[in-house]
Amino acid sequence: MLTCCGACRPKSGLKEAAEAGLRGVESVFGSKADSGSEEPASQPEVQPDRDLTDVARFIAGMAPSEGGRLDSLAHTDTWKRYAAHADSAWTRHRREQADSIRQWARNELPQGTDTIATVFYPFSGPDYFNVNLYFPNARNYILFGMEAPGRVPEPRTDARQVGLSQYLAAYGQEVSGILRLSFFQTKLMATRYETQEMYGVTPLLLLFLARADKEIVRVRPFAFTDGGRKHYLDSAPRYRGDEKYGKGVEIEFTDRDHRTLRTLTYFSANIADGGLSVNKPTRDFLTTIDSGCVTYVKSATYLMHKAYFSTIRNTVLSKASVILQDDSGIKFSFFDPSRWDIRLYGMYDHPIALFGNHFEPDLYAAYRRGAVRPLPFRRGYNSQSNQLLARRLRPGETKN
Repeated sequence: MLTCCGACRPKSGLKEAAEAGLRGVESVFGSKADSGSEEPASQPEVQPDRDLTDVARFIAGMAPSEGGRLDSLAHTDTWKRYAAHADSAWTRHRREQADSIRQWARNELPQGTDTIATVFYPFSGPDYFNVNLYFPNARNYILFGMEAPGRVPEPRTDARQVGLSQYLAAYGQEVSGILRLSFFQTKLMATRYETQEMYGVTPLLLLFLARADKEIVRVRPFAFTDGGRKHYLDSAPRYRGDEKYGKGVEIEFTDRDHRTLRTLTYFSANIADGGLSVNKPTRDFLTTIDSGCVTYVKSATYLMHKAYFSTIRNTVLSKASVILQDDSGIKFSFFDPSRWDIRLYGMYDHPIALFGNHFEPDLYAAYRRGAVRPLPFRRGYNSQSNQLLARRLRPGETKN
């Protein structure tokens, strides 16, 4: 496989778009514990959709509304067993991992990231679950993967065809995997998300939103058009092969207090340079992502190390004001030290054997010569986790 070297660094012309967005993040690294950010002006109350929220809660193992369309199914012994198992798994994960991640984010992320407008999560698949642990207050989340966007589940109809036990087991299996590993297995997703129980990523996105205590306002399938605009569709068809690329789903949701409308955009794409060369609408959409956004990357199979993923890599480097990633994201040598202030966390020794050819000697050396902070949780492929936190320097700013 091809990899990039330092000579492939983005040219200096990439910096201008991102400099305008730095106002969203403070110019110094530091704890947000003492940050006194102002509350936004009050807005009209957001009205969630009860039926959509009930679907999300039902497949998440959380009780839907009394008297709703799924209330009777939620009183079956099968669903109650599923819900009890789901509650136990989520409680255990919160105790062993999630609470530590949230505390780490509060202490370590730069001031201003807690109120950032947009978080971009390349190669995420349906993983709203992890990005929400770090960035729970963003207004917009942008995720993508190769999996089809899919459709909103219809538990009464879908479960009737395969049986309620098998239907719920499909969701339990997926949740168990992500809670245990912290990442999705691409080869398994290719088959599991094409079944009667679960088509596309929309079901899991809804499930994770419910488990984050969100309520669903609206779900709209779309296709990108020239200029990167969303053309909303009346229904979510089953796509064949590459037809899914450039298609997506937009989920509007709110917190339990109904004060803030938030948006999650997921789209399917072959994001390699060759794939984007024949998919102009998706390529156009990447140019519309907010300058000054936060980018989060985890378990990304080292794709942005490679020469033929230069478009997405340069998009991240030109758009983001803050990048939080493990070593599977952007290669360390692509971070220009005159533009980025970098902190290292955890331990970097070597990638797992499957990705052994992506070992980075310069990152290895940086971990051994500089001040490395502890990482009190596990995320990513390796048993010893690492995270890199990069903050773009403002024009004229020097590192401390």
